Amino acid sequence: MRHLQAVLILFALCAVVPAHADQFFGVGDPVPAVEIEHFFHGGPIESFDKDKTYVVDFWATWCGPCKAAMPHLRDLAKKYEGKVVVLALSDEPVETVQGFLDKPSGTNELTWRQLMSFPVATDSDLSVKKAIFEAAGQRGIPRSFIISKGQLQWIGHPLNLDKPLEEVLGGTWDLAKAKQKFTEDREINAMLEEFEPLAKNAKTSGNWDEALAYLDQCTAKKPENARLALTKWNVLLVGAQKYDDAYAYGEKLAKKVWDDAQSLNDIACTIADDAMVKVRNLDFALKVAERANELTEGIDGAILDTLARVHYEAGRLEEAIRLQKKAVEHAPGELAEQVRAQLEKYEAEKAKKSGEKEKPE
Repeated sequence: MRHLQAVLILFALCAVVPAHADQFFGVGDPVPAVEIEHFFHGGPIESFDKDKTYVVDFWATWCGPCKAAMPHLRDLAKKYEGKVVVLALSDEPVETVQGFLDKPSGTNELTWRQLMSFPVATDSDLSVKKAIFEAAGQRGIPRSFIISKGQLQWIGHPLNLDKPLEEVLGGTWDLAKAKQKFTEDREINAMLEEFEPLAKNAKTSGNWDEALAYLDQCTAKKPENARLALTKWNVLLVGAQKYDDAYAYGEKLAKKVWDDAQSLNDIACTIADDAMVKVRNLDFALKVAERANELTEGIDGAILDTLARVHYEAGRLEEAIRLQKKAVEHAPGELAEQVRAQLEKYEAEKAKKSGEKEKPE
C-alpha cells in the first residue's frame, strides 16, 4: 500500500543532499578514483578502466526494491559477459552482507550468493558512497551508475538499465542529452526538497493549500516534468483528498506519461490500493493499468499485480485471480512472495463465496 507517509519518504529519498556546488559531479564528468574495501566474490576492482564499461549498483540487504532488482542485474551480467562489469556495492558491515549472501533468495532455490553471481562488495568506510553516490546528489536506493570511458554516463533505477546500457555499448548514447537531463533532475530534486517540509506541515495541519500552491509554481516552471506532475497528483488524491480535482488532473497526467509504464502503474496502484483514498475511480485506474501492462508486454509481475488489484476492487474476482497467477509467474525474489500471498487471499475469498452458495437454505 502506498500511504501518504510512504510518498513523503519517497520525496526525502529523491531529494538532493545539501552540499556546495563544487562537491557535485554528474553525468559526463570523470569518475574519481576509489578504493573498494571488501569483495565477497568477483573482485577486486581497483580502478574503473577507461576501456571497460561498468554498472555499479548501490544497494543494501534491508532494501526490498534493491533485492527485487538483483535477478535483472544477474541477467544483464550474463547478457553482456566480457563487455560489462556489474558490481553490487553495499555500505554495510562485512558480517552483515556475508550472512545475507548465504540466505535463500526466493528465486529458483538459489542463495543470494548464487543469484548475485557478479562481483559483490561492501564499502563500510563509506569512501565510495561519498565520492560517487553522494557527490552525484543521490540519496535513495537502489541506484545504478553506468560508467564507461572513465566517465559517468547514466544514473537511475536498475530496472531501467537496459536501454541506456545498450546505447552506451552500441556507441549511440547521447551523452550531451543525458547530461542535460541529469542537470534538470537535480533542479527537480531541489524543488522536491523544498516541498518536503511543506508536505509534512500539511499532513499535520490538514491544510494542503500552501503545499499545493508551491507545486503549482513548480509545475508552471517545468510543465513537462512527470515527477512534479505525479507529486501534485498524489497530493491532490491522497493528501488533500480533493477527488474531483485529482481525477481531472489525473486524466491530463496520464496523457503526459502514456508511454511510461512505471508512472502509469503508480497511478493505478494508488487508486486501487492506497487505504487513504476513499473515492476510487476504477475505470480510470483500469485504463492506465491496462496501458502499463501493454507497454510491458504482460510480463511484469508488479504491473500485473496492480492490474489484478484493480479488477478485484471492481468486483471481478475471477479476472483478478487469473491475472494474479500471471503476476506470480513473472514476479522476482521477495516480490514473488508478496504477490503469491495476495493470490492466496483472492482464492480464499473465492472459496468462501463458493461455500456460501453451496450451503442449504
